[in-house]
Amino acid sequence: MRLTACTEPAQVVDTIYAAQIPNLKISVGSEIGMMVRPESFWVANTRSIWAHLLVKHNCAYARE
Repeated sequence: MRLTACTEPAQVVDTIYAAQIPNLKISVGSEIGMMVRPESFWVANTRSIWAHLLVKHNCAYARE
């Protein structure tokens, strides 16, 4: 299965491990899934949430 065909988070995990790509594990793979299908998958880490908020607020990081 290709990451672009995944519709469920568990499919992303199965696809990543089935590919047996050296050094590609779930942390990097889940971010790849997010980049390929951002309307379906999100990675809840600080960097992703911070980037989302910057875009949401037109990069206005200094709030009054």
